[in-house]
Amino acid sequence: MKRTLVAGTVALATFALPVVAAAPASAAAGPVSSYCSTVMRNSAYTNEQTAWCRVQQWTGHRTVGGGYIAEGPYQGPIDGIPGVNSWRAFQQYLKLSVGYSGPIDGIPGPNTYRAVQLLAQKGGYTGPVDGVLGPNTWAGVARYVLTKI
Repeated sequence: MKRTLVAGTVALATFALPVVAAAPASAAAGPVSSYCSTVMRNSAYTNEQTAWCRVQQWTGHRTVGGGYIAEGPYQGPIDGIPGVNSWRAFQQYLKLSVGYSGPIDGIPGPNTYRAVQLLAQKGGYTGPVDGVLGPNTWAGVARYVLTKI
């Protein structure tokens, strides 16, 4: 199998996976992609990527108490693509808001997913808390985050 590294993309056979680099701890909240800028301006929440735009924006600038802060735990790009830093910031918020008790390591698992569903309930999600994330979960997360931005 031939492997080729091409500017930000790892190609393996016919599959291409984006490479998500960790943002330096001292970096300011990153640039907003045109996709995220559009969906955030329109208050849309149609899919997981849209919800991540909101989560990245929110966890980069807010505290649990509702006040704005200069820097939040997430300082990477607001692009709607969850990476380790996005998940780590989200896990930190889930710990404070819904009692997530797993590690703050940026690696989501069943406990993180259940906590995401508990947060989604605050945004109107009525499905099961079973650790399986779907479009209704993400719509609930996005609606909740919209009430906090």
